[in-house]
Amino acid sequence: MTQIAFSKRLAHAIQLKKEKDYENAWHAFQELAASNPKSSYFWGNFAHLAFLMKRLNEARQYAETALALAPHDEFLRSIYVQILLAQKELEKALPLATEVLTRKFHRHILRNLFKLAEQNRKLPLLDNLFSELESLYRRRMDFLQIAAEFYHRLGQKEKALAIYQKLVAARPDDDFIYNRFIDLKIEGLSLQERIRHLENLLKIPSRAHNVHLLGLLAREYRKAGQLEKAEPLQQRILQLAPGNLYQRKQMGFTHLKKKDWDTAVHLLQDCLLEDPDDVYVRNALLKAFRGKGDKQGALELIQKILVRYPDKKQYYGIRRKVEKWEI
Repeated sequence: MTQIAFSKRLAHAIQLKKEKDYENAWHAFQELAASNPKSSYFWGNFAHLAFLMKRLNEARQYAETALALAPHDEFLRSIYVQILLAQKELEKALPLATEVLTRKFHRHILRNLFKLAEQNRKLPLLDNLFSELESLYRRRMDFLQIAAEFYHRLGQKEKALAIYQKLVAARPDDDFIYNRFIDLKIEGLSLQERIRHLENLLKIPSRAHNVHLLGLLAREYRKAGQLEKAEPLQQRILQLAPGNLYQRKQMGFTHLKKKDWDTAVHLLQDCLLEDPDDVYVRNALLKAFRGKGDKQGALELIQKILVRYPDKKQYYGIRRKVEKWEI
């Protein structure tokens, strides 16, 4: 194949990727890969496609091939970091993530790095990185938002509050940031004090439809066992923000406590399909499926997850356990 023909076919494959026609893009890239091109651009785009398709093992292989050809390419390095994070390799990802983030801010990389460190209970590993990034990006609101959450999770409440105060001052109409600020401020108060504080805030006309504050109050009602107050609030939240998966999840948990298995399954299925690593949602869903005696429904959901996320091998073991249910 001539270089001109290769370039045209590669441009077509990349266009298919941009159009999210992933299956046809995959076949186009596979055909081009048969000639084993010495092109970091080709292998980098193939790696990116594999990553988008959740084919992480292939994505890693192609990214490493691309990096061997162009080890300092910023796009390739950022893709490789994302692959390592998706494969839960925190220690291997951290040095490269540090290099990438100190050259250019990538919100999704920092967010996923933070999430993985938190899952592994290794947040202190990121302390030096956040200190370095703070000196570089102290005026970036998207960085400060992640930093405030990081310091909160790390147990440095005063530092987190100081950052949230800066964020609230810069974005007074941002309900989500305001919610985080309030949530941290009421931390440490008694349950009844938190409920009273939130109820009073929601009496302010400008805050009455704040989805995040309503969600906080619903959470506190659930903690107090006041499900009869939590449920109407959650219904109101889903009316105001029907696509909010977090609030959908919380309402699913409420119905699980009430042993309303059908509604719990209805609310939580989409949440697990969006994030199959959420152990709390997964366990809640399995409990709901078992409660309603629907082994087949559970198996069908597991199959959907395996089709969408072929690297989630743990679901094969979960499927075997579900197949042994006695309904």
